Amino acid sequence: MANRIRVGLDEVVRQFEELEDPRSSVNLRHPLVSVLVIAIMAVLAGAGGPTAIAKWAVIKQELLSRLLPLPNGIPKKDVYRRVLMTLKPDAFQACFVNWLESLRGRASAASGVKQPVLAVDGKTLRRSHDRKNGLGALHSVSVWATDFGLTHWGRWPPTRSRTKSRPFPSC
Repeated sequence: MANRIRVGLDEVVRQFEELEDPRSSVNLRHPLVSVLVIAIMAVLAGAGGPTAIAKWAVIKQELLSRLLPLPNGIPKKDVYRRVLMTLKPDAFQACFVNWLESLRGRASAASGVKQPVLAVDGKTLRRSHDRKNGLGALHSVSVWATDFGLTHWGRWPPTRSRTKSRPFPSC
């Protein structure tokens, strides 16, 4: 395993600054990048939704208020819910993948490993199909770069065709 590489919060903020804010001009009390960075940090810490993200943020309030622009304090759960619901998934994924690529580049430089070993695992979620509407089951794939300690996860939404295959979502 490669040596640990510290990632500064400013690097994470920089990756998501370019995202278009999907909120109306009325709902801009909290900077988008602050809401997203808090949500990402909370999810990485194990939060499973807007309520858990808000609870985590309240617990980490002192740290977050020192590191992020929070002119109106810690956002409430409804802010996270609205932002996450209206955010364009492709745009967010592009920023997230760029961040992972920058981490991979730094890990490659630090470890000297140019072609890491990739462990691939696929799963099909039982009973996630919807026969009534002709939808197949949900599928997910995770890829673990063992030399770098990085993982990437993607999911395939159900399709109406059981025989049609699609490439991995981030390819």
